[in-house]
Amino acid sequence: MGFTFNSQDIRKGVIDFAGDFNVEIVEAKYLGTNAMGGEGFNLTYKVLDGSEKGKMIFGDYFNDDQARTDGEAPSFYKNINALFNAIGGVQDGAVIELKNVSQILVGKRLAVKVREFKPNDYKQRTTYRPEVADYGTLLPNGSEVDKTTQRPQAHAAGKKPLAQGDMIQPDDSQGFDPFGSTPVAAPANDPFG
Repeated sequence: MGFTFNSQDIRKGVIDFAGDFNVEIVEAKYLGTNAMGGEGFNLTYKVLDGSEKGKMIFGDYFNDDQARTDGEAPSFYKNINALFNAIGGVQDGAVIELKNVSQILVGKRLAVKVREFKPNDYKQRTTYRPEVADYGTLLPNGSEVDKTTQRPQAHAAGKKPLAQGDMIQPDDSQGFDPFGSTPVAAPANDPFG
């Protein structure tokens, strides 16, 4: 069986700017029950339109903390209510088995608001993920990007991220390799040059 190439169906990375986005849920992963007794799940979204079309919003975490045992007032569960309200079709009082989020949510469309990017340190590297602040119904006029809030560039943990407009300069005559590997000569018949 051969592979069918489609130039319009490619991974485009994480969104570069904050804003209000029409999205589709492309992954829903149930995480089980945490130490406080609440069930959790993560969602991944793909932007449907606008200048960020095809880009992803990863790691939107939900926690049903209504059964908290630590004495704190529950509040995170309200995001789950906001999510299902934005998607629509769920009646008040309906009981939803969160372990089935993959079957329930994948393919659903809604709008999400991203106001900022949160740092995440992992293996000596700091990356920035979009932080979803709110959920709503699809935006009839399409996604609206906030060009004043750009995602910071990833950098080594503990170091200052590059400012917008800063350039990374190559440090050798072989060219710059962002992955730090040794350059490999391309074969003479390489279609990519």
